[in-house]
Amino acid sequence: MLTTIIQTIVHVFELVIGIPMLFLLLTALGVFKKENQKVQRLAISCKILVAIFLCYCFMKHFVFTPVNYPRFSDKWYLPLIRSLFYT
Repeated sequence: MLTTIIQTIVHVFELVIGIPMLFLLLTALGVFKKENQKVQRLAISCKILVAIFLCYCFMKHFVFTPVNYPRFSDKWYLPLIRSLFYT
């Protein structure tokens, strides 16, 4: 059950990550004025979300590959790794 919940959260995160990326692009193009305190906080939050997503992509495509699966198969955190990266 917990695995299904984690997979659902990851799937939703992958689908919705485009919104913060679009906001950062529009902020960089000058559509939103960065002098506003709320826009600055939102931009920082979006940067953090995008950084987390980039770390997740790096881990998924370079660290937790099927080739490296035997290295993690005897660890206590295997169910979490399997639900995040191998399904």
